Amino acid sequence: FNNSKFDPSYLSTAHGWCKKQILSRMKAGRTCVVNNTNTTLSEMFDYIAALEFGGYPHFVVFARMPETNPQVLHSRGLHGVPKNKLQSFVQRIRLMKEPSIMRVLTAGPMKQRGLQATTKVLYTGIFFDAPSKRRIAETFLKNARIESLLNNVCNFHVTTKFLPTKDCVEAVGVGMKVSVEITGFYAHREVQILTVGKIGNGFEAKVGNEVPHITISTRNVQPSVANHALKHCTPVAIEPPVVVHGVVGAFMRGSGDILTDIKALPKDWDVLPPRG
Repeated sequence: FNNSKFDPSYLSTAHGWCKKQILSRMKAGRTCVVNNTNTTLSEMFDYIAALEFGGYPHFVVFARMPETNPQVLHSRGLHGVPKNKLQSFVQRIRLMKEPSIMRVLTAGPMKQRGLQATTKVLYTGIFFDAPSKRRIAETFLKNARIESLLNNVCNFHVTTKFLPTKDCVEAVGVGMKVSVEITGFYAHREVQILTVGKIGNGFEAKVGNEVPHITISTRNVQPSVANHALKHCTPVAIEPPVVVHGVVGAFMRGSGDILTDIKALPKDWDVLPPRG
């Protein structure tokens, strides 16, 4: 990358290039070594998620270099990283303790920079009543041929937008009734998922996730890990698809209320209190 010349202005691009190269080699079944100065578990998540959910045969070795003296590290460095920053890296690595595949998956992905809440709505989505939820659970269990869900059962919804703006909430169609076609499933020891195909009234265009889905349950990982699993796994098709019916609504921050009437949104729902 960049003729092996370090340029801090290319840092984000370089990380993306590195990730792409490693994933390509993993798919090809090649041995991979990635050195990305991982000082937190979440910094390793994308690589471990690809390995775990992509079903690659690789054996993972977490390498921790023995040197922790910032003075020595600074003298060896080629990129001019300040000693105080190296000290913070060393401290974070100590706090991280021993990494493992499970600990990385449980830590979850890094938080997206620039992704900030602007309203009291945590996310918009398609939500289901009790009979539809039972059918959704039964559809998963029947097709996955297992007896029970994982210990953390989710609230069964199709996310349309996480941290939506005021305009997004007002345009999504809160209260609209739609049909949802369940087209496949993915069963993993940490997350169980149903994939979604056609949504009534052409609503697919309003679904923000790369792969529309319903997260069924999880064991130790966050429900959002389903998004990353679907980037790498191959769901099993459900034939014929199963159709359920739901309603578009807003999931409120803090209270966890699901509102399916735009008029029921609380006063000042579109304004976040200042941080203090």
